[in-house]
Amino acid sequence: MRILMGLIIFICSSLPPLVRAETTVYDFVLWYPGEAGSTAEAQPLMDLVGEYLAAKIPQTQWRVLYFAELDPGKNYIHGRRPPFGIVSTVAYWRFQQALQMTHLLATRPLPHGTTRERWARITGPCEGPGAETRKTFVTEPLTPAFHAKAFPHATPGNIVTTTNALKTVQDIAGEHCLAMVVNERLGETIGALGARWGKPLQIAMSQATFPTPSVVRFGTTVPPITEALTRTFLTMDRDPDGKRLLEELRLAGFR
Repeated sequence: MRILMGLIIFICSSLPPLVRAETTVYDFVLWYPGEAGSTAEAQPLMDLVGEYLAAKIPQTQWRVLYFAELDPGKNYIHGRRPPFGIVSTVAYWRFQQALQMTHLLATRPLPHGTTRERWARITGPCEGPGAETRKTFVTEPLTPAFHAKAFPHATPGNIVTTTNALKTVQDIAGEHCLAMVVNERLGETIGALGARWGKPLQIAMSQATFPTPSVVRFGTTVPPITEALTRTFLTMDRDPDGKRLLEELRLAGFR
């Protein structure tokens, strides 16, 4: 018996130690200033995104949050320092350097499903010769330079941020010389409105096209799972579970 026990101890001591796989938790933020919804309302869907990524990328867990407001999203990124996210085009352009964003992939939003999109300029009745727009409302933090590039022949007047696009559209339909600039997807939704107050609206689409929101990496460090994350996103539209989740996110996929 003593010989047998000694043999077992010798064999066990000769084996390499077992290494327990460590699970790393990653933060991921979807930052769309001016879009609909709130962080709390979007959380059930964000949890599904996190579960999907964890299932596809071994030894990872994901905390995914959505921000539809400018400052809360920017403050979260500054404070929490998430390694990855999806950021609206305007937020990417305005804060690329400040937040050290590196483009990884382009989104393909529905319904168009491409990586370029136009912007829509919605105007109401404007009377009188030479009448010019008094105010242009925006749902995203657009600059006069962006307006000039998208709509070179239109005068924006004062650019004012609105947090309620539907209410603003109603105001534009009933007021003189007001406008609003929104992305192509929201512009098509507004254009489909059949309500009586929507009939005075005029919608002009920009001739120029702009990139869709980007999957980004924050900071200068390249996490080891960057390649696995991009591969997961690129193949998501070919996976049944991934495709269903993409539809919930209003995306055709990534490129």
